[in-house]
Amino acid sequence: MLRFVLFDFVISGIHFPFLRHLGLADCPLSSISREGCQYFENLQSISLSNTSLQDLSQISALNFLPALTELRIGGIPALSELTGKLT
Repeated sequence: MLRFVLFDFVISGIHFPFLRHLGLADCPLSSISREGCQYFENLQSISLSNTSLQDLSQISALNFLPALTELRIGGIPALSELTGKLT
């Protein structure tokens, strides 16, 4: 199922190049690719809350979203890694 979610994410960018807001909360998304981000030039906000992102480095692909100003990532496993380092 994950493969379809990633495929749909890229296809959405191709078909909706002017998309400004994207909600992927509660989807079984476990990675984000730089290639997938290239189609979302106008994306301003994205919600990745409660996804399966395991590593904070996976979120670095979002650096390739030039218009991104809002990111929601609450409830992802990668945050437990960060929380452990802060306590």
